[in-house]
Amino acid sequence: MIKYKDIKNLEDLDKAQQQLHSKLRKKEKRISKNFDGVKDSFTPMNLFASGLHKVSTDIPFDVHLLNIVRKLKKRLGSK
Repeated sequence: MIKYKDIKNLEDLDKAQQQLHSKLRKKEKRISKNFDGVKDSFTPMNLFASGLHKVSTDIPFDVHLLNIVRKLKKRLGSK
């Protein structure tokens, strides 16, 4: 932690600013990485699969339906 009361000259101030900027960059990277993970998990297919899984607790038709959707998606993407 930066102790601002220990800053006595410009050199100490520059070091403190560099430490602060370094900590901010690390936090920014960590937040960005977390956001990317969340963003990747909320794809339309994942949301659809999650909803379908919650709806179909008794009948496991979600697996079959997802396979059909994936096959259709693959066929449409290859054209």
